[in-house]
Amino acid sequence: MSDDLDSIDVPGPGSAAAVDQGCLCPVLINGPSTPANQLLTAPDCPMHTERLEPR
Repeated sequence: MSDDLDSIDVPGPGSAAAVDQGCLCPVLINGPSTPANQLLTAPDCPMHTERLEPR
């Protein structure tokens, strides 16, 4: 079994599922028709910001 956290599915920024889990990313801008490469994350989002920081 792998300990790789990147393999865990995290709901998209601003999605209803993510907001239910504490996401602080913009909701209206990150709609279902927003392409993945254009999703915006909040700098203080506990779910998405840490995953985007360079290692």
